[in-house]
Amino acid sequence: MSDPFYGRRRFRTLNILNKGIRENLAIEIDTSLPAEHGFRVLEQVEAWRGRPQAIRLNNGSELIAEAL
Repeated sequence: MSDPFYGRRRFRTLNILNKGIRENLAIEIDTSLPAEHGFRVLEQVEAWRGRPQAIRLNNGSELIAEAL
């Protein structure tokens, strides 16, 4: 997700959710969220909660990366 600040500078959020029980596992907020940062957050969630059975991505045009 992304949204502009008052001064028109955009910020982005990475939200990792467990849709089955409607639990938010992680939220990262920054002006830039490269794929490597997302992978680090996923690794932290995996260490805390274990590996998920499936991952669903919302791949908008802003989420296209070579790392994926």
